[in-house]
Amino acid sequence: RVRFDVVAKTWCFPSTTPEGDAFYYGDLQPRLAKRGIRMLLLCGGAEDLDWPRLVNRALFASGVFRIPFWCLVPWTAPLRMAGQQIRTSLRLPRIAQDLSDPLSKRAALDARLGCLSRATMRAGVYYWVGQAVVRRWHPKSVITLYEGSSWENCLWWGAKSVDPGCRTVGYQHTVFF
Repeated sequence: RVRFDVVAKTWCFPSTTPEGDAFYYGDLQPRLAKRGIRMLLLCGGAEDLDWPRLVNRALFASGVFRIPFWCLVPWTAPLRMAGQQIRTSLRLPRIAQDLSDPLSKRAALDARLGCLSRATMRAGVYYWVGQAVVRRWHPKSVITLYEGSSWENCLWWGAKSVDPGCRTVGYQHTVFF
């Protein structure tokens, strides 16, 4: 029920501690908190993290709010995404028939299998995470890393589908690092 002004997607690693600085955002959370701006980090990544311990300790750390982003994926999202993937895969051969350019035709036919991948599924569910973030916390901004990954766009689209006024920001961390 807490409202956050900024929600940022990040990756957590086994060395991540609830009280420590975020790997990608440094001490941005406490600095924003001093200005009265609440920031939530959506953590994803390392499967070998002790998530319950990290989350429980983070919830009580001063000015540090982190949750695993997977807990925001509605149970229906993977089913809906799978349905969309299958429909797209079945539609692509029909699209390829109407194409005259051989390269475009080949790309459409190759894409019919590629769109069924687990990677496409994982990226696509970020759309529903973006929706959940904006519905739950009404942030003014949603920040992602800006690495050119498809999940970033999916999260932004989900956020914008709920509140077009929510700013979506891609943070190009490598420029600063």
